[in-house]
Formats: sequence, C-alpha cells, structure tokens
Amino acid sequence: MQPYPPVRYHWTKQAVVVNNADEDSAVGGGWADSPAAFDAYRGPRQARTAQQNAIRWVDDWPVPGVTADLRQRIKIEFLRADAEYWKSPDTPGAHLTTMRQAFEGVAMVLLVAGVLTESLLRNEIPELVWDSAIAAGWWRSASETPQRIFSERLGHYWVWRDERTDWQRLFHDETELWRVRLPAVPAQAGVAADLGARLEAAAESAMISHTEQAARIGIGRSTYFEAKSGRGGKRARRRAEEYLRSLETTHKPD
Repeated sequence: MQPYPPVRYHWTKQAVVVNNADEDSAVGGGWADSPAAFDAYRGPRQARTAQQNAIRWVDDWPVPGVTADLRQRIKIEFLRADAEYWKSPDTPGAHLTTMRQAFEGVAMVLLVAGVLTESLLRNEIPELVWDSAIAAGWWRSASETPQRIFSERLGHYWVWRDERTDWQRLFHDETELWRVRLPAVPAQAGVAADLGARLEAAAESAMISHTEQAARIGIGRSTYFEAKSGRGGKRARRRAEEYLRSLETTHKPD
C-alpha cells in the first residue's frame, strides 16, 4: 500500500491527492494508483482475439420460454452484430450502435416466438446485451473480477460507465418501439405482471440477486423466473406472495 498522501487517478476526472484512508475511501470507485491502469482500455482497439465471444452467455440466459431453437436464433443475431462491429471498431459510438442492433435482434426473435414481454425489454434483454458486449469486446471497460477502476456490477461483470452518459436511455427508444408491438395482454396477466414487478422491487430493495431471492423464497431459480414471468405453477406463485407479504410485515412501522 502506498504511504499517504498518494495521488489517485480517474477515468474522466482530474487526479486528486488523498491524505488518509477516510479520504481514500470517500473518493469512491473508478480511481487507480497510476494512470497506466487505464491504458489497456483506451486508444485503438487490438485485433479480435479468440477469447472474445459474443454468444458466451446466451445458453445460460435464465429466461423461461426461451427454447434451444430460440437461443440459436439469438446467437445468430449477436454474431451478425459482432461481424458489423469489427468492420470498423474504432468508429465513434460503434459499441453503442452494435449494442442497439443486438437488442433489436433479440427482441425480434422473442416477439416472433410469442414470448416477448415488457419485462424482458426493460430488464433481461439489456442485461444480456451488456454481458455479450463485454464478452465480445465491444465494451472494453470491464472485468470479470472486482477492481477499483470498475465500480459498478452489471450482469456477470464489473464495469466502468461514464456518469456523464444517461445509460438508462441506452435502449429506451428501442424498448418503446417494441413495446407497442406486443400483443394485447389478457386481464388475468395483470396479476402476473404485478408479481414480477414486486419481486423486482423486493430484490432491488434488499440489494440481492434474483437467484438469492429465489433461495429465500424456497424455490429453484428456474421456478422463480417462471413465477416472475407469470408462467409458473400456483405453488411457486403462492410462495412468492407469502414471501412478499412477510417483507411487508417486517418493514411495517410500529
């Protein structure tokens, strides 16, 4: 460990001097001991390597109703996007254009199959696209292990995303376009949608993954995601409802 006061360097901010451990902790993530820590993630991109794989996470994508055939079609969409990206990887914004192309491709496959939902558009598809973008090398500022310069957990990775960009709107326009293409939802599906939204909120509030929340409910991961999407059995949905009610009771003020 460097003796105090060392200089800390950042992706986008000016270097700062920290005088003690409290100041060092207070500056947060995205900082490094040397400007060289960022060198591998800047400048012209190197040629594509054998380790970069745009379809790495497709088979493990935990979404009910996505069959082996659909996963194969999704892989094709990612590979198409990947091929376009590597034609001109250093073009400004190429990574964002490619990620939007991949998002559109996945949404199209699921819509045609009749399994596309608003939840998938807003949550699961963006996460898969981010995972794939990092695995493929479209987005470089990421690591599979926690590092101080990568301050945000996103899918299977730790990443740096410049706070000057509104990342919440990355897929906003595409989501809205696909959302209006969704078929009319039966009235009873509103209950399923409400359960899914409440499980989302509960996991976010407790700052736990959906896999951990499934374990707390006492059901398997696949069963959990089926219940969350409205396709699970009555027993799984009942357990999820009991779990959510227990949280409401626990958090109710005296």
